[in-house]
Amino acid sequence: MNPETRDWLEYASWTAKAYALHNNLKLIINYTYFDLYWYPPSYRQDCHNCEKVLFDALQRGKIVKNDRYILNRTQSVILDKEKPRVKIKWDGI
Repeated sequence: MNPETRDWLEYASWTAKAYALHNNLKLIINYTYFDLYWYPPSYRQDCHNCEKVLFDALQRGKIVKNDRYILNRTQSVILDKEKPRVKIKWDGI
């Protein structure tokens, strides 16, 4: 894992944890559909390669007990050079 990815994983994990605590989320312990809306800075970015790091962050951030419970569904990929991000929706939210 390169340093940039490692830094992002750390940041995303803490962000997920803060979100879970702030919203009193229960830990996901069963298979759950996660709908992903990608906004990459360029279409050269492979969103499928980003998913593993994203799911690791959700597990480290105490959103899911184990990332194997994430049943991912990419809903859209829309270019956004100004504000790259991913939006996530899952059952129960």
